[in-house]
Amino acid sequence: MYPDVFRKQPIQISKAKKALSEYRKAVRDVRGEIELMVHFVESGNQFTLEYGDIDEEFYDALLHMYARAIKAIMDLPDSERPALQDRLQEVARSAHGIGWGYYDGLCDAFASAFPEAAL
Repeated sequence: MYPDVFRKQPIQISKAKKALSEYRKAVRDVRGEIELMVHFVESGNQFTLEYGDIDEEFYDALLHMYARAIKAIMDLPDSERPALQDRLQEVARSAHGIGWGYYDGLCDAFASAFPEAAL
């Protein structure tokens, strides 16, 4: 999700998704999987902030993972949600100005899941 641009490495979303899937199958640790999903989105978001706009497919993958992370977080006990919710909120805030409907998609997903939290 965050390749070395100076070595002209491509962004490999499919490899990142595959690693997450393999982790889920091998470890079966829900909290660890949620951590990886949130990290996936944070990394993709940060890459865009540092290097500029990517493409629609990239942002669709991030939005899909963001939605999966929210769904998984909502299944956790209330006491375990705040730190992860804060991280997702920061991703949405930092994406202000990113196109392809990405920022709006993040905000909509966050507000739907956490209506009491302000962006």
